[in-house]
Amino acid sequence: MAAENKQSGNGQILENVQKPLNPDILLGQLYNRDPKLFWFLNKPEKIQIGWCREISWDCLREHKTEYSLPGPPLDMDVVVQTISSNSETRLNEDSYLAINLSDRNYRHRSLLAVIDGASSQLPIKALAEHGVSGAFYISHLISHGFPQSELYENLCKKEDLSAKEVVVAINGWVREQMENIEGVDYGDAATVPGAAATFVVTDFDKNIISIAHVADTVAILNDVNGARVLTDNKNKVFDDETMKLVDKIMVEEGVSRNVAAKDPRVSEQLRVSFRKKINTQNGCGILNGMPELADNNLIQEETIDLEKMLNKEGETTAFEDWGLRLVLASDGFHTFFPKNNDGNINASLICDFVFGPGTEYGKEGDINEVREKFLNDPLFEKMPRLKIVDDITFMGLDIVFNRDEVTREHGTYPYGGNLRTAFPVSYNHNH
Repeated sequence: MAAENKQSGNGQILENVQKPLNPDILLGQLYNRDPKLFWFLNKPEKIQIGWCREISWDCLREHKTEYSLPGPPLDMDVVVQTISSNSETRLNEDSYLAINLSDRNYRHRSLLAVIDGASSQLPIKALAEHGVSGAFYISHLISHGFPQSELYENLCKKEDLSAKEVVVAINGWVREQMENIEGVDYGDAATVPGAAATFVVTDFDKNIISIAHVADTVAILNDVNGARVLTDNKNKVFDDETMKLVDKIMVEEGVSRNVAAKDPRVSEQLRVSFRKKINTQNGCGILNGMPELADNNLIQEETIDLEKMLNKEGETTAFEDWGLRLVLASDGFHTFFPKNNDGNINASLICDFVFGPGTEYGKEGDINEVREKFLNDPLFEKMPRLKIVDDITFMGLDIVFNRDEVTREHGTYPYGGNLRTAFPVSYNHNH
């Protein structure tokens, strides 16, 4: 999360560990040190993130329009890339979810999310003892712990389920997990870490994609109408206040932006901003276990109706036969790209980067290029910001009807049949 104070005494820099980090070994060591605190890091191979080299999806299904016309099968491919700001010394405070959200009676629903952790303003004693931040803890608690929880099993059994309902449920579950950790006090928001997050539920039995969003992650839709941002960054107004202060310090002190960003007045501004905005009525929602997230209506909700994307004759449109693409990203990724003339996120540039112009996906290793370009701007001139580089994550969903590969691989099926297969998910993961 962009403008949070990430030097808050929460053990951001890992000491006395082998460099470069081996995330699989290190996370296992954290579990071994304190199984109660890091319970969610046990047996990570059970979870479809990060540790497996290929993730399978079961997304092919029969499609029928409301006019009872037969429709084509659907193919969803997912690509994920995430990398730490410094993979040799820092654990990645971004994380993500890519899991089924269905039981055996409900086979075509999935949950995907990008989660960007934000540390508390005050140290959390239990975590600092192990050299990890609140931002890392809460993002990985959600991505690793939620899929192992009873809550997850119960949500899988629900027939109707929106992304907002998932976020509200996870927020309550986070409270249960965090409130007994030494150093966390829900009576003082400055002690509670949280996460910016964008969640997506793809429900291909009901032809609905629902999105729920808080803070400064982003969701971008690319369909036959072009690329556009779906989410609202309620953290931007607070970031802008801080950046104006940095601009003022640059002028007053005659220093570069990277020096001004370290001025004590900036740290104080961040502390004041944190208390003013976190889940307050006119503030910014953050997934941290506070009921005010829902009570103050700080969860943005969007819905994509797939039925409406076919015309009455059931014919396909012209987006690669027919389809749509979604990009989810942390602010460490989307702030890299030049803005539109109106100062907003350039959705088209981001989609071209993630999926690659003329190719199915962006180039292997592109996310490393993003980090290198931040590192090659040490004075923060080309991309105004408060620190040299953030953790960087993006996820791309490519959803297509009538794809030739489906027909070739699976042959011709009657549309009343049981169409099921698995599609690989590509990713590049670095804690």
